[in-house]
Amino acid sequence: MAASIPSAPTESGAAAPAPKAVARETIEVRAQAANVRKDAGANAPVLRTARKGERFAVFSQKDDWLEVGDKQPAGWIHRSLVEQATER
Repeated sequence: MAASIPSAPTESGAAAPAPKAVARETIEVRAQAANVRKDAGANAPVLRTARKGERFAVFSQKDDWLEVGDKQPAGWIHRSLVEQATER
């Protein structure tokens, strides 16, 4: 088994960028409105409000919070406000 090699610094001295996040599933907002928050928690600042029917890709999960976005993570939404998206 080969050992993993850490990222080598680039000419500027910075490490190579991390790989892009990969979406695991697609969800749809089922509530009339759902706050998309900066962090996973009810007291985290609201970044924006998503409307019913809006779809998001899910990148990770922390307890009952889902990290969502379009092509990359953009915020957190509570699982109780969404459902698994169906094909259109």
